[in-house]
Amino acid sequence: MDVRENKITCILGPSGIGKTTLLNIISGITEPDSGDISDFKDKDFSYIFQEPRLLYWKTVYENINFVLKDFYKEKELKPRVKNYLEIVGLYEYRDYYPNKLSGGMQQRVSIARAFAYPSEILLMDEPFKSLDDKLKKNLLHSFMALWEADKRTVVFVTHDIEEAASISDFIYVLEDSFPTKIKNMMQIDKSFKERLDDYQSVKEIKKTLVDFF
Repeated sequence: MDVRENKITCILGPSGIGKTTLLNIISGITEPDSGDISDFKDKDFSYIFQEPRLLYWKTVYENINFVLKDFYKEKELKPRVKNYLEIVGLYEYRDYYPNKLSGGMQQRVSIARAFAYPSEILLMDEPFKSLDDKLKKNLLHSFMALWEADKRTVVFVTHDIEEAASISDFIYVLEDSFPTKIKNMMQIDKSFKERLDDYQSVKEIKKTLVDFF
């Protein structure tokens, strides 16, 4: 599996086959039993989890400020935090605590925080899971607005074919087997904007992916 720099690489497969474990191996959280993970050592990672994992005793603003304070001077912090909150449409909620936000809003803060952190690689572990279609679409838009701003290298895990078809540049389909194997790989040439404007292209990608299974 090759992860291309400044592209969104999706790992697509059913639940329970080790997709999260693979992300943890890439990030160094988990040591591999065997095999080789090259070019990820000494890289800085951001991680978006399935749940927001916000600091409940800090405001929206403070949650993002918290991960930046060791990297930027005080005068740089405020405009940087403001910029990321504006991109995800939450600047007016900057003084709210997480328990006053909806689940979707909390996840938008989580996404903004991951992009605000000066990492080289962004790992995403099914961050749109269990959301209704409308909320998921809004979050996908927030995510892509942030990604378009800096084109970070992304490794994105999901079991949702439509999510994979909507935002990925490369999709690796994993087999439902133990141990799992790469069953197929698909490269998508259409940009997110093209897919957004022409949903038929997303349907065609989905059809191909379904055939892979």
